[in-house]
Amino acid sequence: MNFMAQPSELSRSQHLEGAERVIPIGDALISATLSAPLRPRGVVVLLHASSAGRFEQRNRFAGQVFDQADLATLQVDLLTPGEEAARGNGGDLARENKLMTERALAAVEWLQSEPTTAGLPVGLLASTSETVSAINAAERSSRIVALVSEGGCPRCPEELPSNLRTPTLLLLGEYERARAAELASEYFARHFLDQ
Repeated sequence: MNFMAQPSELSRSQHLEGAERVIPIGDALISATLSAPLRPRGVVVLLHASSAGRFEQRNRFAGQVFDQADLATLQVDLLTPGEEAARGNGGDLARENKLMTERALAAVEWLQSEPTTAGLPVGLLASTSETVSAINAAERSSRIVALVSEGGCPRCPEELPSNLRTPTLLLLGEYERARAAELASEYFARHFLDQ
């Protein structure tokens, strides 16, 4: 007899650590890693343009920091391996930003189908290459209550919202970026409490 809980059977009273997920978005399958403490207060979506981002030591550390703050995390690849390979050939940046925005939004909606994260407030954590997509996604989804960007948005296009309504923290200095996980954790926790 199998007593292992299936992903759909997990509740918020169970700890979930590094569960690999595949999220169908349109005609693409996006890889993600979901982790959650016993009673999460919110969920942070770490956006990665590169599939290697989910496995980098600093992002794994960030996940541990969020877990200790009772925040669930979804580390999600916004591009498939084929799209990522084409990216190195100087692809269309505007098209790429639009695609990553749509996938960030789809990942946020997918969280509502997961028992461990359904109904939780959502924060986005992006680095420089994902910031445009994160900003656009935050402006289009009421589920996203806060946004943190590591490195700001040096190549922000003109079509970005002129009046960003989502609370946003830009970590620009070397000291701030070195403490990004801790600062982001505090920022998200503060905004999640308001929900």
